[in-house]
Amino acid sequence: MLYQPPRPGASIRYERLLSVELFDHVGHWVWLWATAVAVLATIVGALGLRLRRSRPIRKRSRPAEKEKPLVTLEEIRRAALSLPRTEEALVRERVKFRVGRIVYVALSRDELSMGCGFPREERAALVAAEPEKFFMPIPSEMRYQWIEVRLTAIDAAEMRELVTDAWCMCVPKRLAEEHLGRDRG
Repeated sequence: MLYQPPRPGASIRYERLLSVELFDHVGHWVWLWATAVAVLATIVGALGLRLRRSRPIRKRSRPAEKEKPLVTLEEIRRAALSLPRTEEALVRERVKFRVGRIVYVALSRDELSMGCGFPREERAALVAAEPEKFFMPIPSEMRYQWIEVRLTAIDAAEMRELVTDAWCMCVPKRLAEEHLGRDRG
């Protein structure tokens, strides 16, 4: 198609972009590029060569099944609610156990990990000693006396001990001594 002068009042640039001449020009380069790739593929195939990929192909696998926790929500609930002054709360789809307004145990949304009260000074040593069981809290919770536990790695006895120790951190010492003394006695 021959070049046509722009219509009165229209910008020259806009008219050139819409002209068939430009589209023919771009289409020609696309056709040339596709032809070159097809010829190259034919030559490579005829020679029996394999082209190397810059990145290995990832095999799509099925999503891994979640590990089932050794300790369930029901066991944690029984252990926590057996302690005096404890109440259960659902906050932002997370089950939490608290005394008054102080949370001492919180489960993750997928119920595969549990956060609980733990002395700040001792948590780095515990995580270093048993990284398969314990991990540090998220950065925004580092200021609290808190540690995270994988429920797939602990048993019911360890869970009860962690819950009880966390509870002892947020109740009056006299109440903790009375309750623990009564349980032991």
